[in-house]
Amino acid sequence: VYQQMLPVEIIDYTPPTAVVIIVDDCNRMLNYNLVDENETRFYYAKQGIMACLDALTERDYVEIMSLSDANTKQFTFKPSTQRDNIISAIENIGIDSESACNTDALALKRAGDALIAFDEIEKRHIIIVTEGCCPINNDAYRYWLNENAARGITMSIVGVECPPDNAS
Repeated sequence: VYQQMLPVEIIDYTPPTAVVIIVDDCNRMLNYNLVDENETRFYYAKQGIMACLDALTERDYVEIMSLSDANTKQFTFKPSTQRDNIISAIENIGIDSESACNTDALALKRAGDALIAFDEIEKRHIIIVTEGCCPINNDAYRYWLNENAARGITMSIVGVECPPDNAS
């Protein structure tokens, strides 16, 4: 109706989103599925992340990192249209054999800082994919959860076969 009355065109527009997906790469992610020993928690985590790509629009951006990359990651947000490059980044993440699931909240800080610095987008989101035994419910994590929320960054934590008695 508006298009008939006014010289305007109404477009269904969703503002661009930038997503940082942080993959837990500790040793416990190698626990095997009882059905197939090749399908670890880490395998399922990567499959889930690849499925997340389907929810992105052509205007969205994504960055993939592991928890152990928190100190060294150089953020280069890729447009979601570069699906092959993003899948390659997912496939190249390996288990950090030195990690004992004692992760650092620095990953949340670095991801939040990178999202704030990326000014080409309106919505910012962090997704952590973990098996749930890492101590994410501590003061440092709580601080960065709150800090990022205050900066308008939303966050999701996805558990891959989280044992209920160990989930944080």
